Amino acid sequence: MRDDSTLDDYFAQDKESRQREWLNRRYLAKLRRKMIFVLLGFVIILTLPFLYDRNLPFNTFYNEPSTFIRGVPFGVFDVAIIYYILTLAALYMLYLAYRMIQIRSSLASLSPSRVEKLVVRFDLVSFAVHLVAFYMVANAFFFSFASISGHSMEPTLNDGDNIVLRHAFVDYERYDLVVVSTKNHEEIDDFMIKRIIGLPGETLSIEDGSVYIDGVELHEPYLGNALTYCSNNHTCTFELEEDEYFLMGDNR
Repeated sequence: MRDDSTLDDYFAQDKESRQREWLNRRYLAKLRRKMIFVLLGFVIILTLPFLYDRNLPFNTFYNEPSTFIRGVPFGVFDVAIIYYILTLAALYMLYLAYRMIQIRSSLASLSPSRVEKLVVRFDLVSFAVHLVAFYMVANAFFFSFASISGHSMEPTLNDGDNIVLRHAFVDYERYDLVVVSTKNHEEIDDFMIKRIIGLPGETLSIEDGSVYIDGVELHEPYLGNALTYCSNNHTCTFELEEDEYFLMGDNR
């Protein structure tokens, strides 16, 4: 005599196993797609700053830990923070690849909720990598962060102030604050922030504590009561070429 209840239980179990297998395959496929996108993020992070390295010195993630935590002897581990992030992400991806191999051998028996948890956890890694990749693009072409070191721009900017540098759509005008590289200077190898005072083709002179552009006194309210002098209180005159700007600090 046939036991129908036993057959129903058998086919019900088979249906459940097929459902688990189908769900696990879907989760694994989703995980593979996410890993591919994370690898693309790796490519952006590792290549873009060097393909377009103009603003790389102001990239927060390419600074060393000692830049932010002074007095700690990092030694050989004092490398760019980005390499810590990428190393941790790469190790986790290797762990996931190993887990995926294990899961393939037990698709029908493994609970889909366990595989789903792997996908959810990897979302955090994916978010972190893509956030850094987005910052790399923004840093290369649009904006960067920096901090002021020194007193040459007081009272406008003080030592330790944090600023945002804009890279895109820059059309220089008088009074703009700009960052200039001095890496080709014989005595200075750094970046300096100054204010644009003279524009290309103008004649700038400093006389009696004031700055004159083409004979007209320049209004500089950001100086307060400070005066501008050349060395030994002499009059200075500068004729700018068509590709030259004259920059000065606010701390005259």
